[in-house]
Amino acid sequence: MGIVEEEADESQFWLDLLIGRGVIDPEGAKAIQQEASALVAIAVASIRTARRSSLRNPRSASRNPQCS
Repeated sequence: MGIVEEEADESQFWLDLLIGRGVIDPEGAKAIQQEASALVAIAVASIRTARRSSLRNPRSASRNPQCS
């Protein structure tokens, strides 16, 4: 999930750069920017949830298949 977050964040960066340089139309890129932002938010929320879950139950079956 960390890689997903990094890649989506980098996509946002490049979109902002292209818009700032006038290469692409800001209105045309709005939907793509919103999608990239949503992907970053989903990845961050997933990472946070995974960290909380692993702290509450360090021997869960998802982290340690031998426990199931």
